[in-house]
Amino acid sequence: MLSIIIPSYKEPYLLNTINSILSCAQGEIEIFVNVDDGNPITPQKKDKRVTFNYPETPLGMRAGINLGLSKARGKY
Repeated sequence: MLSIIIPSYKEPYLLNTINSILSCAQGEIEIFVNVDDGNPITPQKKDKRVTFNYPETPLGMRAGINLGLSKARGKY
């Protein structure tokens, strides 16, 4: 399994990035997205391989990556 961790802060192309990863992925993957700006992301279709995290206060890039690492089950 491959774990992909995406820290995000006001990223206008976040959904495009996620959709691109999902369409190109081969094998088993999981994607953790830390949305640090508090704005909920609404994907067009739900995918069980993608997990969104919305912290109450911004964590910053490093802490967002570490949060994803703590939840990852595969190689990252």
